[in-house]
Amino acid sequence: MTGPPAGRPTGRPRPEAAERRQWSAGSEAAAARPAWRAARPPLRAPDPAQRARGTEFGPRGVRVNTVSPAVVRTAIWEDPEGFGGKVAAAAGVDHAEFLEQLPERFGMAGPRITEPGEVAALITFLLSDVAADINGADHVIDGGTVKTA
Repeated sequence: MTGPPAGRPTGRPRPEAAERRQWSAGSEAAAARPAWRAARPPLRAPDPAQRARGTEFGPRGVRVNTVSPAVVRTAIWEDPEGFGGKVAAAAGVDHAEFLEQLPERFGMAGPRITEPGEVAALITFLLSDVAADINGADHVIDGGTVKTA
């Protein structure tokens, strides 16, 4: 068995940028929102293959879990020359204002962006013996961006 492509733990193909924008923008009602709203991370559908891999490799002592962060306070968003700066500029919004409004505009439950240490803590937990029975799961850490039923 060959492994998934580097950087793609689920092995699913990455959708083209236009498809990601379509998923996040949704309907024609999105046209009334600010242009940078379309930059919101895509909503993820459950991956049945994730559970299957956990079941397949579990008896060998291998746990298969993924961590799916959305917006994390990194240079991608914070750097005025990075992705966040480019999205803000394209929308005609000041970069600082863009970052301040980002949680609300992306529909996050909390008033702030996820910190890198929070993602690292989740990964550390999943690698620990305390989480030995967690297998075949995708852990979304997104500040409540993805709404589930």
